[in-house]
Amino acid sequence: MKRFIGKIITYLVCFFFIISLTTGIYSASAQGSAIQVPAITGISPGSVSEDYDEDEPVLIAGDGFNTEGNIRVKFNDIYAEKVYTHTGSDGKMYLEVYLPDDDRLEPGIYNITVINSDNNEQTFYDEFSVIRAADYLVPAEGVRVKYSGSSSEVLETVNRSQDTVLLASRYIERRGLTLDLDELMGDDVLVRKIIFSATRGESIREIDTISRWAEIRLCGIKLDSDYSWEDIELRLGRIEPVLKKSLQQKLAMASIKSEFIEVGGENFTFDQVELSIPFTNSEGYDLKVLRYDEQTRQWHELPCRANLLDNVVEFSSRYPGIFVVVE
Repeated sequence: MKRFIGKIITYLVCFFFIISLTTGIYSASAQGSAIQVPAITGISPGSVSEDYDEDEPVLIAGDGFNTEGNIRVKFNDIYAEKVYTHTGSDGKMYLEVYLPDDDRLEPGIYNITVINSDNNEQTFYDEFSVIRAADYLVPAEGVRVKYSGSSSEVLETVNRSQDTVLLASRYIERRGLTLDLDELMGDDVLVRKIIFSATRGESIREIDTISRWAEIRLCGIKLDSDYSWEDIELRLGRIEPVLKKSLQQKLAMASIKSEFIEVGGENFTFDQVELSIPFTNSEGYDLKVLRYDEQTRQWHELPCRANLLDNVVEFSSRYPGIFVVVE
């Protein structure tokens, strides 16, 4: 009987040893699967001038960024000044990275490495560049800098009447801002663009633009994108001659009393746009405002009010389009 009990005890010890060994392997496997390895999916902007503003962040999209502890980012072997981890309203992660100030990045191509606090890392090869200031002013795409300031930069498209205002993201607050496009670009520029970065889920109360051709107020601007952050492009101004000629032909039966003014762009939605467009060669009593929908290629009449004191027509719309005053 004692020998039989001894065998049982031996079997039980072996059984528990096997269970313990199996559990240990499982625990080690579970711990291994919990290791976070950062994955980089994109970077914006992809290049900066050598005289970059160290207070303007570079945004890195991805996943697996460690939110507990220190996360580091380096450009080749130079570490970023500061790194912050964010999660957008869509649940996607991104890093807010500030370029080094003391040990500034010199012109060249850089690998970007994201390092979690547990030293797991991933490198994004040859995806970031620092451009010499002289080259930055005259890019190969036929665009040159017309004006450069701490909060904005105006780019002029060579051989075309088109200017683009690049706004620093910190310049736009939720309550909005006002831009005098004639002062920034000049009175005669036809196509006028405004580009700035926006975060998904946030709303800019309003952006007002002033010009001799139209005063435009966009209200409740939001990013329309699947990304946590993206560039918004606004087109607020007159249209190009070819398109203008085509639309004039579509309105052959009407007397056109203003410029064709576009409110459009990419990656955004808005609650409402309010416009004030000057009219000419009219007493102002039988004026109408038409909106051209470029998707449906249809004209729609909008309610409006003629301000005879200032010779402008005032109206609003919930949709983008090309607007014109007719009689």
